[in-house]
This record gives sequence, structure tokens and C-alpha cells, in this order.
Amino acid sequence: MKRVISLDIETLDTAASSVVLSIGACVVDANGIHETVHVRLDIQEQINKKRTISASTLIWWMNQDAAVRKESTRQSSSVTLALDIVGNFILDAGSPHVFVKGPQFDAAILDDLCDDFGVDRVCHFTSWRDLRTLTDVIEWTENEDLQFEWFKVQNEIIPGNHDALADAKAQGSLISWFMMEVAK
Repeated sequence: MKRVISLDIETLDTAASSVVLSIGACVVDANGIHETVHVRLDIQEQINKKRTISASTLIWWMNQDAAVRKESTRQSSSVTLALDIVGNFILDAGSPHVFVKGPQFDAAILDDLCDDFGVDRVCHFTSWRDLRTLTDVIEWTENEDLQFEWFKVQNEIIPGNHDALADAKAQGSLISWFMMEVAK
């Protein structure tokens, strides 16, 4: 059975040079979500490497629930260890396609972070996929029943309140549904 990765990050900027707070990922197939990984990255270590923080993103974070803010910054790992954990997670899953919600965000930031810290990128550039493309494909079918089911599944999934792993799982649920539909 085809397996893919759903991955999400939380950051302090929208630029490729952003400080990354956390990375969450899960293995997904048509039967659902399987193995997961969730790492938090050392903020000061990234600031020392001149990674960026934007005022607008900080203001956005300050408007989030206090528990979400606290959770996003607790118990961090060194950046190289965190990237190694995520890279090995992807390798152990067989280096499948990695779905994100916008490769120009998640993929670009992670690639830049790996480059800044002199470590191998977490996956090959040909592995990145965009969840939004699946939405486009559903819309292009002009099958109203399929479109209704897709949007119904999206509305049933509660986002993870800016928790990288919860958001990766929510995205993974959509990918799993899509895989089941395609297999019919």
C-alpha cells in the first residue's frame, strides 16, 4: 500500500530564513495515520545563526491562546538533532512523498534551515507535495458528490491549534481520505 508523509511546521516568520518552533509529521496511507514524530527546536540556537523573527508573526502568536504559546516553546532539542530525527523518520518510512500545505513555506523553510546548519535536507526536493493540489484536483473533477465529501471531511477535522503534529495529522486525514477515494 502506498504510504506518504504529512508534515507541518510552526515558525516565527514567513520568510525562508524563519526560526522554526516545531516540526510534526505522520505516516499516512488509505487506512489512516500511523507513526508520528514531533520535535521542538532550540530558538536561541537559530537566532545565533541569524534566522529571522518577524514582528507580525510575533503579534499573531501573542493573539493565540496562552496554552498554545507555552506548548510551542517547551522542551526543545538542538536544531541538528531535531532535523536528524525528522530526516530519519522520513527515511525509515521509505522516503515517500512528503505533503505540506504550501511547499514554498514548509519545504522552503526546512531546506533553508538544513542549509544554515550544514545538515542534509530532510528529504529530496522531488519528494515535496502540496496538499492544496489535492483540493484543486477534487474541484477539477466537477463531480459534485466527490466535492461535497471532500469539503465535508475538511470541516470534520479540527485543526491542531497551531501544534505542528496535530496539524500534520489533520492534513494526513485528508490525504488518507483522498487515497481511499482514488482506490475505489
